[in-house]
Amino acid sequence: MANPQRPSAAPAPLPVIVECVALSKHFATAFTAQTPDLQRTIQAVDRASLQIFRGEILGLWGESGCGKSTLGRLLARLDTPSEGEVFFNGHNVTRIRGADLRKWRSDIQITFQAAAASLHPRYTVQETIFEALKAHRKRQPKAALYQRALALLSQVGLPHAMLQRRPAELSSGEKQRLVIARALAIEPQFLIADEPIAQLDITSQQQVLALLHHLQQELGITILLITNDLNTVRRNCHRTAIMHQGRLVEIGDTDTLFRQPAHPYTRAIIAAQKIHLRSALEQSAAFSEDEPLAPPALTGCRFAPHCPHADDICRQAVPNTREVRPRHFVKCHFDFET
Repeated sequence: MANPQRPSAAPAPLPVIVECVALSKHFATAFTAQTPDLQRTIQAVDRASLQIFRGEILGLWGESGCGKSTLGRLLARLDTPSEGEVFFNGHNVTRIRGADLRKWRSDIQITFQAAAASLHPRYTVQETIFEALKAHRKRQPKAALYQRALALLSQVGLPHAMLQRRPAELSSGEKQRLVIARALAIEPQFLIADEPIAQLDITSQQQVLALLHHLQQELGITILLITNDLNTVRRNCHRTAIMHQGRLVEIGDTDTLFRQPAHPYTRAIIAAQKIHLRSALEQSAAFSEDEPLAPPALTGCRFAPHCPHADDICRQAVPNTREVRPRHFVKCHFDFET
């Protein structure tokens, strides 16, 4: 399957399939080994609001430790939010439990970065797919399950001969395809792909990204593509959301966001990528010196200590999210020439 060109922006308006409103997740942890009784709160996700349109590929970009995977887990309801709400097709699914949660899970699936860790080492490919089918569907004859497994392998580009293989016999790219096949087994409407190419070689990366693009076009499935690689979102996503230390700082059509970034953080990372110098980020923002568990400021903009445009208001007040262009949102106090 050839590596596709980046899709053009999805037409507006589109129906919203997934929405989160002021979504937060806080974790309490010991401050140091010397003071185990002293606790502090880590704001992994802080008041994130986001709409995901039906049939699009939305890229969620952020540096390691920024909270993007936690946001994905909150949308999949694998973690319970500390605050805020999650909506799916207009229904509030934030606090659903039991049978209602199980039924809803058939519409949303997630694949994890470490594909091998999410596969049972003793299960064959066939047993892995059967497990997903049996968990979410009514009892079916084994022949029907077998035919469905064959169809799924074809869909993700794996040969039928792999049905009796175990994870140890598969390459990293094949394992990632298998977890995608398992996720597609129950025909979800929304797929969260968390760092699907992080541990793959270049060829496998291109194949998996081409597969996701093909599935989005063929099945009309909505995909949230979580990654820390800017080129991945630029080439494969209709829209892009930028995350910095737990907060969504910019969301917009991918073309516009890369051509006219509106947030100083987005401008810095794109400029650094263009000149291929990681040191540009370190010199202008000193990101590497930030302690990931202790954001520099909880009361103001978290980028303020490194932003050349920061003013007193930036250090004192969290900026509101503003629409600077149609469907282009930025969390910043100021407007900048782009």
